[in-house]
Amino acid sequence: MIIGIISDTHDRHALTLAAIDAMKAAGAEVILHCGDIESIQTVELFKGIPTHFVRGNWDWNVRGLTDAARDIGGSFFPNHGTIELAGRQIAWLHSHQKGLLRELTESGVYDYVFHGHTHDARVATHGKTTVICPGAMFKIRQKRCGVLNLLTGEYNSLLIPDPIHNRGGKS
Repeated sequence: MIIGIISDTHDRHALTLAAIDAMKAAGAEVILHCGDIESIQTVELFKGIPTHFVRGNWDWNVRGLTDAARDIGGSFFPNHGTIELAGRQIAWLHSHQKGLLRELTESGVYDYVFHGHTHDARVATHGKTTVICPGAMFKIRQKRCGVLNLLTGEYNSLLIPDPIHNRGGKS
């Protein structure tokens, strides 16, 4: 099973759609969004692929985002989400809440912990847990998301072309 991981879309609809297309093209069957969605319209972009969201520090309309996620067949979690897929225990969060990323990572429960907030793509291992920040669609030059093959453990970071930076302008 291949899952997509994205974070910090911040209402950047064209980039988010490009990221969704890239994750689907890489075989993603489900997407986990690590927060900073911002609007119901962004949630609606994920219609057609099971997507589960967590709240970021820019996600103020909790009721609206919860309803929008449910309307597209997904879910929305106010602090962090947990799920078992392909026999792997997974947690995801935005990581703006002090200590929660460390708590989940060091719990020994999860095979994978995904987070956002930093906007910097990175992969690290802590004991049995692989921690992945997929990157962001906003406030970073290289826009990234990722896909993870849960059967092989292979993670691929996907660079999403940014038309503004590709022509030398500001975003």
